[in-house]
Amino acid sequence: MKETSSAGQINKVYIIGVGADGSLPPAGLRLVEEADILFGGERLLEMFSSAGQKVVIKGNLSEVSEQIKSNLGRKRMAVLASGDPNFYGIAKYLIGKLGKEVFKIIPNVSSMQLAFARIKESWEDATFVSVHGREVGEVLKALSQSRKVAVLTDERWDPAAVARFLLERGINELEAYLCEDLGTEKERITKTGLPELSQMKGFSPLNLLLLLREREPARAFGIPEEEFAHRRGLITKKEIRAIVLSKLRL
Repeated sequence: MKETSSAGQINKVYIIGVGADGSLPPAGLRLVEEADILFGGERLLEMFSSAGQKVVIKGNLSEVSEQIKSNLGRKRMAVLASGDPNFYGIAKYLIGKLGKEVFKIIPNVSSMQLAFARIKESWEDATFVSVHGREVGEVLKALSQSRKVAVLTDERWDPAAVARFLLERGINELEAYLCEDLGTEKERITKTGLPELSQMKGFSPLNLLLLLREREPARAFGIPEEEFAHRRGLITKKEIRAIVLSKLRL
């Protein structure tokens, strides 16, 4: 029985979700401890001891996928990921490179689940946006479509920068929840408005932002001028574009 389990572990690479408190799903700890090669972010790797080799994932995804490919079927490998590896996580990249048949994913509770649980709001109708290396305009688009928007921030577009971006575009009637270090002893939830949030500093790197409005957003007919790439003034006015769309009867 043990040999069968070992063979199965060698022929599959396990992507294991780690809870915010360092907890692992059932069987996750055994897979981590028995891994010959354990991949993960530096913070996650420090949480667990392993007799095998530890490989830090930090801007080297191409090398990581090549290392997994060259050791598949030869060594036991596990990849640590925060929360649910399928939610803005590493699973998408690795599966895209090596194929679904290589991996087995063992998810944990995502930071989004924790955040909405903390503010006691349902989240099946929420829209999720990540600004990690992406355009912050996606936040604006999401707010035009949904009453609840969750934003994964980064160093450039931290919560204050996102708040300033929205305020500059006339959006200020939102309830904001700044969620930091969820699931840890340093957990902090701050309920605030965008003007106050825009002035804040010193955010934890482990943060996410929930934006809520009381009512569903009005559905405007016609795309705002700022969403087009154009020279100043050289664009058909929004009202004319809306009439043309109406005449087309799409």
